[in-house]
Amino acid sequence: VVVEGPRVCVTNTNSSSTLVLSEVVSADAGSYSLFVRNRGGTAHWTISLSVI
Repeated sequence: VVVEGPRVCVTNTNSSSTLVLSEVVSADAGSYSLFVRNRGGTAHWTISLSVI
């Protein structure tokens, strides 16, 4: 679950959602998963964020 705060912003429209992480730090590194569902079915994606 993403909790919005000073560095985390989630924007939703009818056709898309955007997650913005500002001033990324090493603690933000890791896996982020997205689960979506609608009448057409479900989908799942996982991305890995590396902070260097």
